[in-house]
Amino acid sequence: MVAFKVKYVVEKYARGHRYRYWQPKSHYVVGGMLLKCPFETVRLPSDETWIMKAIQLNEALEKWRENTEVKRRFNENTVGWLIAEFKKDQRFRDLADSTQKLYGYHFPLIEDVIGDVPIDKVSRQQARDIYNQFSSTKRKASQIVQIARPIFNFACDMEWIKQNPFESMRIKKAKPRRMIISAANIEAAKENAAELGLKSVAYAIQLGIDAGQRPGDIRLLPRTAYDGKWLRVEQSKTGAMVDIPIHKMPVLKSMLDKLDHASTLILHEERTGQPYSKDMLCRRVREVFAAAGLGSDVQFRDLRRTAVVRMAEAGSTIPEICAITGHSLTEATEILEVYLPRTRKMAENAADKVQKLRNKKT
Repeated sequence: MVAFKVKYVVEKYARGHRYRYWQPKSHYVVGGMLLKCPFETVRLPSDETWIMKAIQLNEALEKWRENTEVKRRFNENTVGWLIAEFKKDQRFRDLADSTQKLYGYHFPLIEDVIGDVPIDKVSRQQARDIYNQFSSTKRKASQIVQIARPIFNFACDMEWIKQNPFESMRIKKAKPRRMIISAANIEAAKENAAELGLKSVAYAIQLGIDAGQRPGDIRLLPRTAYDGKWLRVEQSKTGAMVDIPIHKMPVLKSMLDKLDHASTLILHEERTGQPYSKDMLCRRVREVFAAAGLGSDVQFRDLRRTAVVRMAEAGSTIPEICAITGHSLTEATEILEVYLPRTRKMAENAADKVQKLRNKKT
């Protein structure tokens, strides 16, 4: 079995003995400001319980970073003030929790650059400069502009400014992620999860690859959502209700039929006995793939993409795929441009169908 790696754990050797320490950074960016970390280095147990201890310390660190509020004061009618007003507005509160969190991550980045600038003085060139400042990471640069746009649309709606400097910037979108996970790597990751005592992660991987659902939608699924044949999922991002035909997915059905824990949820964190947070579930999946030697960049969303690709390769239509993934038909074509990389198998399927049509005509 490949050694299990936990973030911030370092190994040191002295007098022929190996010692493990949990060693966080001295400072972290919280709310757009650099703060001193309140946690000190901790020597971990010498037995296998070191993993649990390190995980608990990491969770405490993340909780501190997420719950520490750093209020920055900006003068009225500045960009920083506008962001604060936007956060109070219903249009921000109506966003999904995950989207609010994404916005919250980028707000301090915008404030750092133009937080003190009066909103009616933000020029088109400044908007372009912000994009260029983060263009080394195109996805981040694109997200900042996409988030700044509704903030300034809000200012236009309130008649505080006349034009949105971030509108129609014609910036290049970041290249979509196109990783597809092989069936062999899926099995290797599931086996590694079982060896690490993380059976729930194996279940999550199978739910991702067969049902094509987001981590935020499966982490709190009650056991009653599965009736032995169908799995009903209400998607938090879109509000769509989808029924997954588990009886047509033998591997996943076998796993769900063998649930042997006492939790009322399908998934629960074995080491804490608590429900997964979205971030923790995604982190566990990454750790399992990395520990299995399958790369440190495998992400949960790659499972959803791979599920879509497999269905398309099998000849499923867009409505059929959407019936499982929960995408709306109107947005399916645009979304599948991201989730559906073209593969040789698809090209072969297309050629086969054309050939069959020609054979019928002759």
